[in-house]
Amino acid sequence: MLSQDTKFQYLWNCNEYLEKASRIILATDSDSSGQAVAEVLARRLGKERCWRVKWPKKNDAELCKDANEVLMYLGPDSLRKVVENAELYPIKGLFKFRDFVHEIDEYYYQSNREHLGVSTGWRALDGLYNVRI
Repeated sequence: MLSQDTKFQYLWNCNEYLEKASRIILATDSDSSGQAVAEVLARRLGKERCWRVKWPKKNDAELCKDANEVLMYLGPDSLRKVVENAELYPIKGLFKFRDFVHEIDEYYYQSNREHLGVSTGWRALDGLYNVRI
């Protein structure tokens, strides 16, 4: 699972435990360096098992950068909720149903004529079936 390099020796030290984990929550810093670490960890551990924490806002203008800021500004209950509400780590090419809800609604309610297809030539049948090119 993990390649043996010194940079990630801490992963090797926990390899036995990590192999058994079905869910790994990544709570790295929200800056670009932290996101890069999360990407490397997810790739090494298996993105399908990883979940990532989305840090909340600490005020109107700024996001918390890490767990410590959540504790300092919002308290331990907020940190617990943030970790409990971690999101699946995004996997390229894997989509969620909600990504297509708008398109499905348009098709179902026939609000976009482009999606309806071409007439069959029989009006009675067109209400039930259209040829889509």
